[in-house]
Amino acid sequence: MKILRWIAVIPIAILAFILSGLFTYLAINIIPANPYVEILVLQIIIPALASIVFIYTGIYLAPCFKKETAIVLTFLICAVFCVTLFDIYFVNYDYAATIKPLAGIIGAIMYCIQFYTTGVNKIDLNDL
Repeated sequence: MKILRWIAVIPIAILAFILSGLFTYLAINIIPANPYVEILVLQIIIPALASIVFIYTGIYLAPCFKKETAIVLTFLICAVFCVTLFDIYFVNYDYAATIKPLAGIIGAIMYCIQFYTTGVNKIDLNDL
């Protein structure tokens, strides 16, 4: 049973990453809002939330070694966002789009630090 959970960590975390970004994007399109709020949510909150959900889901599915799993998943998501930054800077030259990967990297690192120091896999909105 443990081996199946370890096999499912990465695919389910990727699925959660995609679905969290999709649900947040759909929620923003349903609710009419200020265009500046939409830019804030689309550019900063969606990538940060999606990277947090990626790590949270992976930690939840991992049967053991949760802190090590958090570090590995943080490294993976940061590597993906770094490849995106490379693409932005050296291929597309779209410097205005750098906020998305940076928000994702910051969100992932902040959640990993929070989990590593506390060892608690929960998101408490009262601490924000």
